[in-house]
Amino acid sequence: MSATPIPATTSQAPPSGDDNKPVSVTITVKATGSYRMHWNLQEDLQIREYERRNIRHLKEGCNALQINPNGEVVYKDTQMYEVVYQDASVYGVVGKAVILECGPSVPDMYIWSFTKPGTEGIKAVVYNVGRGPKIQKLAETLGQLTVISNSAAISIEKLPLAAQGLFTCQAFYDIENEPKVYYYYVHLIVRVPVTKPYLSLSEVSPVEGSTMWMRCNLENGTGPIQYVWQHETRSGNITIIAQGDSSVINVTDVNRNHTGWYRCVASNAVNSESSNRLWLDTIFGPDIPQINVTPYSITERGYSALERETVSLLCQAQSNPASQYVWFYNNSQVYSGPQLTITKILRMHTGDYACLALNTYLNTRSKKTISLTVYYPPDGSPSCSVEPALNHTSLRLLCSWPGGFPSPSLHWTGDLIQDQSNIAQLTSSASSTTIMLPSGGLTSNNSLFTCLGSHPALKQSTQCSTRTYIPPAEPLCFASVTKDKQYLMLSCSWEGGAPKALVWWEGPEGQSKGGEQTFNILILHYGTARSGKPYTCHAKHPLLVETKTCRLTLEAPVLQTQRRVVSVYEGSDVQLTCSLRDNYLPVNEITWFNNQGVGVQDTSKYMLLRTSAWANLTVKDTDETQDSGEYRCSTSNAVGGTEINITLVIKTEPRYNVYPAVIGAAIGGMLFAAILTVLLLMYIIRNRNNNPRLHDLLFGRQHSQSRENINFPEDEVVSKSEGGIEEIGGSSSLGPAMALPRASSPLTSSPVSATLTTTSQAPPSGDDNEPVSVTITVKATGS
Repeated sequence: MSATPIPATTSQAPPSGDDNKPVSVTITVKATGSYRMHWNLQEDLQIREYERRNIRHLKEGCNALQINPNGEVVYKDTQMYEVVYQDASVYGVVGKAVILECGPSVPDMYIWSFTKPGTEGIKAVVYNVGRGPKIQKLAETLGQLTVISNSAAISIEKLPLAAQGLFTCQAFYDIENEPKVYYYYVHLIVRVPVTKPYLSLSEVSPVEGSTMWMRCNLENGTGPIQYVWQHETRSGNITIIAQGDSSVINVTDVNRNHTGWYRCVASNAVNSESSNRLWLDTIFGPDIPQINVTPYSITERGYSALERETVSLLCQAQSNPASQYVWFYNNSQVYSGPQLTITKILRMHTGDYACLALNTYLNTRSKKTISLTVYYPPDGSPSCSVEPALNHTSLRLLCSWPGGFPSPSLHWTGDLIQDQSNIAQLTSSASSTTIMLPSGGLTSNNSLFTCLGSHPALKQSTQCSTRTYIPPAEPLCFASVTKDKQYLMLSCSWEGGAPKALVWWEGPEGQSKGGEQTFNILILHYGTARSGKPYTCHAKHPLLVETKTCRLTLEAPVLQTQRRVVSVYEGSDVQLTCSLRDNYLPVNEITWFNNQGVGVQDTSKYMLLRTSAWANLTVKDTDETQDSGEYRCSTSNAVGGTEINITLVIKTEPRYNVYPAVIGAAIGGMLFAAILTVLLLMYIIRNRNNNPRLHDLLFGRQHSQSRENINFPEDEVVSKSEGGIEEIGGSSSLGPAMALPRASSPLTSSPVSATLTTTSQAPPSGDDNEPVSVTITVKATGS
């Protein structure tokens, strides 16, 4: 088109009295040329006044606008206006959605038209002349067409193949001032996805060495189309064997490696689809058979087998279809099948075995022959041991491997002494050998000796080893008692070592037991063990010159306690202790007896805490009448028994009860006053010559022997302690006519302060030798 269209919009008013009648409008846009475009508009809305004003305004700005009686609008261009052309290509997919753009902004008017490929006709699809978009009937053949709001772009959903072609959007901008016309040519290319391909082969079971082809068939799809060929092996490994734009590949010289699954993948610009896999089965074989002998053993002549064991000959030849097998023994057919099994094979079965493989499909065959010799080696491997000899003073090495044909070969190696002349070869036969090592400690500790054995039926020699060593620890002795207390068992062990050590018991008065290896138990009746007498365990090993010993000296249990005499105030709890000083033997449970001689159990009165080595008795809420007295704990073992007595003294509390802090203050005050008094008296005594009258005033003359006992509170319980019991009590002569008051118990009194008061009376005049009576009073005040 060489014309430059200038848009003009004209509406013809409907006849008077029928505002809603459809109006047929023909708009002709003329440029410098003879280009003309017509279309019919079906209006459903009433023409409004503002539309008429727009038309008049357009007529005034465009001097060449004419409206003919038949409704045709003709515009003659008197000046050149700007016209812009733009091309674009859009790709869509059948059945999908696509958007066609008409400029970057919304024009004043636009017209979408469609031109089918191969034709020149332009047909309107949708337009908007300022009163909203109008979709034409043609749009129904192009898919579900809608206009995107606030734009001139159109959206086509469920895109059909018929929508492929040229879409033209005529956009009119700035109509009222300087009109501009844009032609947007949108070439819509509708692509068709490839359908699922299917594979076809010229031969699904080709013979190895032949030629074949494969085709990837596709019903639909927009080109160009690419093809990829995949091969999947039996193990699942997938490889690409070919790719390109050809749907057919040729395979020359087919081989067994071509066997497997094949599939083709077809792809275009829209999508990619894969065919179902198809199995290709190559026919070939048979190859030269392979014979596997189980158990596997090969000799210079071929294969060997062990007599009286089951021998399996398995023939395998690669072939498709699978081979048929026939077995021959010394040229005589003996079996049909891949595996020939001979149970309990004998020497007479030695000979040549041939396997013939057949491919019945191709009528081909192959053959292989082996030689089988029947041997029978000794069972297992050599057996080694080291034993004591000559009453545990020497060593004997034994190696044996019985059976076998031919006989095995055996010999000793290892830490043998350099002087072989001292080694005695006791026996040597086809299946065993024995040597004697010298005594006297010539063999070192932790020596290793190895016996090597070989046999023609075995690929390599076999061996066994033995080691001689001293037990790592010392002999261990211990005693135990049976549960029913019927027997006392003295156990002695010296574990480890090779060979085993010899252990025996020696006890007093013939209580002994002969030697045994590693472990020895001397059993005595309960109560017959000799207390204080040693029981000796002797242990002997061939690698040692001297004998090792361990001893048990059995004694009765010994009990001990922290205090033999315990005193407490009435109403408090007290704990009596009893424990074992030494635990030579397992003892019976430590038992407590109360002051009535009755066995004590856990009650509200008594609480017992015990282990195997001690037992403590707690007497709760003591009572002077009921709980004072002798308590006894006892135990015994297999040698004897013992017991210990503990005296419990219950004291009555003083009548006054005050707070402990006040009691402490009172006692401190009294002690302070007493110390001052004693210091004063000592000073007077030592300085009697300087102050004779003061001395005589306080003590009188030297012939005066007045004295008074000073007692301490704990002296009410006068008993000499045993077993480390703290003894508190006694009397002392401090001077004539002197008395110290009894100290209050911390649980019964609370003195606040103590005052020391000393009074003295002067002697009568003229009689200096008369006795003087002196009273020292210590007062404690409190509440």
